[in-house]
Amino acid sequence: LAPPSHKRPHLQPRRKRRPLLPRQLRHALHPPIIARRPCYPPAMNHGNAFSIHIFLPAGSVDVLRVVKKDNWSGRAIAFRREAMREALALGDLNAPGVYLLRAQGSGGIRLYIGETRNLARRLKQHARDLDFWTNAVAFVRTGDGLDKADIQYLEARLIRLADEAGQIIPEHSNRPDPSGNLETDKEAAAEGFLENLLECLRALGIEDFDPPQSGVPVQPALSSDLPPSPPAVAVSLATSGEPPWGILTVPSKGVKARGRLLANGKFLVAAGATASAEVVESLRGRPFKAALDLREEMIADGRLSRSSDDQGFVLTRDEEFNSHSQAEAVLAGRVGSGPTNWVSEDGSDSDEPAEPEDDAD
Repeated sequence: LAPPSHKRPHLQPRRKRRPLLPRQLRHALHPPIIARRPCYPPAMNHGNAFSIHIFLPAGSVDVLRVVKKDNWSGRAIAFRREAMREALALGDLNAPGVYLLRAQGSGGIRLYIGETRNLARRLKQHARDLDFWTNAVAFVRTGDGLDKADIQYLEARLIRLADEAGQIIPEHSNRPDPSGNLETDKEAAAEGFLENLLECLRALGIEDFDPPQSGVPVQPALSSDLPPSPPAVAVSLATSGEPPWGILTVPSKGVKARGRLLANGKFLVAAGATASAEVVESLRGRPFKAALDLREEMIADGRLSRSSDDQGFVLTRDEEFNSHSQAEAVLAGRVGSGPTNWVSEDGSDSDEPAEPEDDAD
């Protein structure tokens, strides 16, 4: 038997072939579909991408911030000095860690670096003993926490980085050596914690540990290189005959005051300073309620008495405050950056403390 016709190709009708077009014309009429990967700029390295989360418990950007980073067990708590009570209420500071105390001075950033087994207790102590700082950043680790060797290593590394960057005026006198404190594996873990810590600082706009962008090394300014301050005396500035250390003027509130830093860290305001009659609503918030309570106490006991024109208050005696900012909050009835707003007669900030006489040398 003969095979079926479909198995005999010579019996199949011949199909007409379409003429082939030139390759260029064929691609123009029917462009090939090619799956292309997205092309990113060379500077964008998505392999090292990460997220940083900033939480604002007080509802304000510059009052209190809690910073976390993906895949990192640590966290940063950044706050203004006036908001320390709010920061302590978070509960994260009842742990060991490292901390920074910062202030913007006329000669640059003044920075204190420290470590402690209990951040809350140490920060309360510095609030009483150190007056120069206006902002603080503390770092803790959740879970197991940091041990003493870890925080000592981190403190030493931060001090060394700050000295190498040369962008700050150090307020700390110690220069610990980080080498030899940790075993190799723990040192590697501490370096990883330090790298994440620095990333969080950059997210907060703090670049005290980064070299200058120009590439020219800057010699760090030591506290001993600062010009000597005049000795402090606890007498009325209005009658002492010496020029006032700082002047606070708020014409819209009728505020005019003179004051200066003392050797004990307090800020002295001279008798006769005028204070505003009202306070702004933000001063009634939790972070600043201590200043409002002090103002009401001074009005009640007569330290602030009504002015003759009944447009405000007058300070009846020389008064020592814990800081520039506290003095401004009490007198002007508002929240402000004291070291910036108390300006000396030559136009510089009034944030250089008076140095006590040293009889030892």
